[in-house]
Amino acid sequence: MRQVRALPDRALVVELGVWQGRSVLALAEACRGTAKRVFAIDPWADYDEGGGPVSGYLAQYGVTSFEEVYQAYRAHCRHLALDPWIVTVRAPSVETARTWRHGPVSLVFIDASHHYDAVSADLEAWVPLVRPDGIVCGDDWEWDSVRRAVEDFVARHPGHAIELPCDNTWAFVVKPR
Repeated sequence: MRQVRALPDRALVVELGVWQGRSVLALAEACRGTAKRVFAIDPWADYDEGGGPVSGYLAQYGVTSFEEVYQAYRAHCRHLALDPWIVTVRAPSVETARTWRHGPVSLVFIDASHHYDAVSADLEAWVPLVRPDGIVCGDDWEWDSVRRAVEDFVARHPGHAIELPCDNTWAFVVKPR
């Protein structure tokens, strides 16, 4: 929230992987009263996270379908009156990056699929859309697949330095091109 509050007015923030919206809601709260916007990007569709389809685990989260997950997210947005600061995009992240027409992104938070190839694809698709000196960050640093994808991306793009600002979170600043 501190990073988003520090961004200039009209800044664009993107979160990849929303689920029921906990972090999107925090990012949007940091935008309240400004012209900043958070783009919440998630297909809200089944996927495999390495242990089989996630739909097989929905009951442990108290839901029965991805539509129910999406509706819970929408209800949280309404309940907290954050809709004016959130643009919801129900589509895959890489597909959304390919058609992005909203301008440079100031901060992108990656918390979608944790597969190595998916994290790598999100980085390749979204980092070029981040303004110089913008922030790319994400969750789940303890996942080997996430850590390796971020480290490999940074190794292929010299000038970026990974920071670990808090428990389980990674970040780097996009260098001027």
